[in-house]
Amino acid sequence: MSSVDSTSSGGLQPLYLTGFVGELREFVASVGNNTWRENSAEENVKTMKLCEKLLSSLEAV
Repeated sequence: MSSVDSTSSGGLQPLYLTGFVGELREFVASVGNNTWRENSAEENVKTMKLCEKLLSSLEAV
């Protein structure tokens, strides 16, 4: 039996595929090192715009 590709499936593979494991590692490291990573709404909007550009470029292929 294989897991469904969703974060609610209970499997670990989707967490790696969606990048959540990397984000969690970065968060734990920043807390441990007492460093700050900017995570504002403005930064999130920039990320979403970048994702939209990447997806639209893939659709053009």
